[in-house]
This record gives sequence, C-alpha cells and structure tokens, in this order.
Amino acid sequence: MKRWRFALLAVLAALMGGLLGSGWGLSPGGQAARAAGQNVELVGQIGGAVLAVAVQGGYAYIGVGPRLAVVDVSNPAAPRKAGESGVLPGLVEGVAVSGAYAYVADGWDGLWVIDISNPAAPREVGFYATPGSARGVAVSGAYAYVADWGAGLRVIAISNPAAPREVGFYDTPGVASGVAVSGAYAYVADGEGGLVILRFTGAGPTPTPTPTQGSVVSEARRDIGMPYNTDRGCGRKIYPSSGRMRRAVPW
Repeated sequence: MKRWRFALLAVLAALMGGLLGSGWGLSPGGQAARAAGQNVELVGQIGGAVLAVAVQGGYAYIGVGPRLAVVDVSNPAAPRKAGESGVLPGLVEGVAVSGAYAYVADGWDGLWVIDISNPAAPREVGFYATPGSARGVAVSGAYAYVADWGAGLRVIAISNPAAPREVGFYDTPGVASGVAVSGAYAYVADGEGGLVILRFTGAGPTPTPTPTQGSVVSEARRDIGMPYNTDRGCGRKIYPSSGRMRRAVPW
C-alpha cells in the first residue's frame, strides 16, 4: 500500500514539474494560470467585443459591436475614445480607412461609408447593400474590395462616398471572409476555398439588367434590407455587375 502511495506521489510530482517547466504555474487562488506573454508587454487596452481595427495617423478605428469607435492612440500607454458613430444595423466585422473616410463591412447589412474628418463625431454618409454578408474590406484607390462571404469578392466604386456602386465581382469557390489588396491584385481568404488571388480588370459600360442576371432579386434585397440568400450566403448565385474579375492563379 505504501509503495503504491509513493508511486502515485512520484507521478504527481513529475506532472507538476512538467507544467511549471512549460510556463504554467498556480495562481494565488490555486488554479493553473499560463504566463501572460514572452518578450511582449501589455501597454494599453480599451473597449470590448472588438472584431475589426484599422489605424491611420494617431487614431485607431475599431468596431465595437454595432458602432465604429475612434480611439486616440497618440499615447499608446493611454488610449482614449475620441468619438463613435451611431448604431449601425449590423456588427462591424471589418474596417478600412482611406483619407477622410472609413469603410465598414457590416455583415448582412453591407458596406457603410463613414466620414471621419471630425474624429469626435463620425457620421454615416453612404451605403451599399452587398448581396452576401460583408466580412472584410480593403481600399485601394477609388475602389473598396469587400469579402462578401458566399457572394465572393465585390468591387465597389467609392469615388462618390455618398453613392457607392458595384463595378465588379468574382464568385469565389468558398466563403470570402477577408481581403487584402496590393498593387493590381486582391488576396481573398476564402475559407475552404483557400487563398484566392484575383485581379480587377476595370469597370466596363453598365449593361441593361435582365432577370437572368438576378437584378429583380438584388433590388428586392435592397428594398427590404434582408439577405436573399436563404442558405445564409453559402449557395452559388448570379449577380449583376458591370465589371470584370479574373482569377490570377488557375487552382
């Protein structure tokens, strides 16, 4: 019996030694706690449930629930909220900033354009109802590239921030959840579709919409403000567009 107890104590001691050696210890309350960091220290923190962030100048633009908050980060050790937008219809899932405007991917409620020229009072100035669920956004020149979940990548002209309009799209094989743009290429995080690399070849003349292009359904989605993809954007649809996208890598 004693031998069994000694063996058990030896096993427990070995386990505790392994935990401590791997960076785990005991908190004052007696529960296991992992080291907070290594070679990185906490400088500041603000807000909660933040799903998106972009930085320009001395400000960070963060999505806090259904609002875009502007945070003064000129002193990284003491970030402070400078202002916030009104309540948007969906959660802020992505944000990009260019000049005096922030572009917000607002989930099933499309792309919102917000004037941030006054950090204390950002205000909504434009909106485009994408056909899917806007999960990510990147801006390059006069275009916003929206990762639109089951509706792929949408290219939105933003030369007039008050009236953004779609000029191109590519229906990716997976679900587009993130996008980055560099030069002539858009890099789309496409879920099970992997990394999809696309090139926008330019906006052509606006075609006359026909029912086979899904124009009736698209307009109904804008009118009632609800996604018409009943499978929550995972199905393959036909969407109207005047632009062209080409896949740069033949995967």
